[in-house]
Amino acid sequence: MTATRRPFRRAVLALTASSLLVSLAGCPGAGVPNLKEATVSVNDLPTEPDKVIKYADDEESKQTATSAENEVAAIDKGLLTSPNAYELLWRGARACAWLTEEFTDKERRGPWAQKGIDFAKRAVAANDKRVEGYYYLGINLGQSATTKTVGAYLMVPKVIKAGEAALKIDEKFDHAGPGRLLGNVYAKAPPWPASVGDVDDGIKYLKRAVEVAPDYPQNHLHYGDALLSDKQYDEAQKQYQLVLDSRIPLEWAHKAEAWRVEAQAGMKKIAEKR
Repeated sequence: MTATRRPFRRAVLALTASSLLVSLAGCPGAGVPNLKEATVSVNDLPTEPDKVIKYADDEESKQTATSAENEVAAIDKGLLTSPNAYELLWRGARACAWLTEEFTDKERRGPWAQKGIDFAKRAVAANDKRVEGYYYLGINLGQSATTKTVGAYLMVPKVIKAGEAALKIDEKFDHAGPGRLLGNVYAKAPPWPASVGDVDDGIKYLKRAVEVAPDYPQNHLHYGDALLSDKQYDEAQKQYQLVLDSRIPLEWAHKAEAWRVEAQAGMKKIAEKR
């Protein structure tokens, strides 16, 4: 991708009945992830914001854990001299959001999610009129919740608030990402009084995401999931079939297999329920 990343390959935000599934140098109290995958030497990284942005976007396009960690290392260095650079901060939140998806163990996901939250909050503080900070704040908050055994449900309203702010600014961002984020929260969260879950609201947001970005298979995948949970089996099957029949552009190729596996799993559930 160019301005956007792959969050979430497994789901933009996934919630179960029991939990929410969906540093920086100079940031007191933040967990600092171990750059286990990074290969770049800090001394070789640029410091000028425009050069850091180019480096970050080049690494972004490689779609690997190594490139994402290299991207974060560059952004951290750039922020030492330009601590309020919005273009650096939101890219840092984007890279962290992808790394939280890449690392399935909580020990690695948690610090990256927290780092992403810190990046995103600083981005919003630097420019609250742009979509990226709010969007990646919502994603990283959701991923942080997956690492918590107590209090995850308390983070749901924060995810929704960030998602709503992003949606209001630009519903088209990241292939209708803000609507996809909100739709998954409502469709998969436990219902009231345990949480905010409402499958009807989830379907509404996800249907809109499909309308805004019909060529993005993940929108159909999550819309199908919501329809399946609402026992709308025929419509769910149509959405899953669209995923399976999609011609995936090269920039989404790293996601294609996971999308198809999830669509096939949805098809299997429909067959079992009929």
